[in-house]
Amino acid sequence: MMNFFKNIIQKLIALLLIVITFPIQIIIFILILLELKEFPLFFQKRGLTIEKNLFRIIKFKTISSKDSKIIQHKNSDDIFYLNKKIKIKPISKFLRLTGLDELPQLYNILIGDMNFIGPRPLMIEELNILKKNYLSFYNIRNTISSKPGLTGLWQIIGDRKNGIDELVGLEMFYETHRSVKLNLKIIYYSLILNLTANNSDALVPRLEYISKFSSLKINQFKLNYEIHNKMNYSFYINLPVNWLNSDFSLGSTYKMIRVN
Repeated sequence: MMNFFKNIIQKLIALLLIVITFPIQIIIFILILLELKEFPLFFQKRGLTIEKNLFRIIKFKTISSKDSKIIQHKNSDDIFYLNKKIKIKPISKFLRLTGLDELPQLYNILIGDMNFIGPRPLMIEELNILKKNYLSFYNIRNTISSKPGLTGLWQIIGDRKNGIDELVGLEMFYETHRSVKLNLKIIYYSLILNLTANNSDALVPRLEYISKFSSLKINQFKLNYEIHNKMNYSFYINLPVNWLNSDFSLGSTYKMIRVN
């Protein structure tokens, strides 16, 4: 019953934001049309895994169809970085840095495909890489009950250089500790990144950037996770002090290790 009311509230908020931002969406639509000279929206199949939460995400196009053809997905780096040969045009770059290219995902939330906060939905090609080369992480993602999110822990404080292990580690941290308080914190930091044009494409590490706004130190959190009573993993995750509680042990490193 609680989840039912939560979903209703999310959809109502999404509908309200769609109405409020609709004039902005029209302006963005026209600007992309003028800059890229092609239809400004794209629909792409994404999900938590190939077997779970697959849906068609709606986004404003920031890469031309011609450039998108040279994006190759061969290894884990391809999940986090664009091909250096791709040149993002000024308006498209601004949309990516402010997160405005993701406004159409409000429609995904309205129809129930996504939550405002949750794990990052990955493309089919990326999921194939994950399943082939990182099966243990893939299996962990299959246990996540949260729907994919417009924003989330990895989206605001994750470091792309740390790869798949940090992505899954932060997603499991949220899965285990999600609460109204944590959600409010994520929304707060998401707004900081978007309003200051320092979204996921920013060159400055996001955690380092948002720390300037709150003078937060870094804490270490350990999460033990067991798969099928055979494989145990420990996630060591950096989070700002008092993100949730104040009883975490101090630390400044992130890693994921297997505990036999």
